[in-house]
Amino acid sequence: MSPDQLNALAARILEQLGQEGGGGKDDGPGQRIVLTPSQVLLLAAILGGVVDVEAVQVFSDQRVRIWLTGTLRRRTMIDKFLDSIGGMRFDEVIRAFLGHFG
Repeated sequence: MSPDQLNALAARILEQLGQEGGGGKDDGPGQRIVLTPSQVLLLAAILGGVVDVEAVQVFSDQRVRIWLTGTLRRRTMIDKFLDSIGGMRFDEVIRAFLGHFG
């Protein structure tokens, strides 16, 4: 997605949320939203499911801290198989392993 497409998407989202304008408080209605490269990467990571919000902390002075966790490593077939056998007994695991990879 190009920066212009991301800016258009952000503007539509803000419009649907009842917000007009851009990122700064001095922006007037209809101002273009300008995203930095790091903001574009963060949006792509969130929309792509690479990162998840682990925690949100709101301070009394209205500062916000958000913890994100994720990985760039794609899940392999072995990872998915291990997830599927997590609650099985040992003999079920052996049967599943032999049936899946045997």
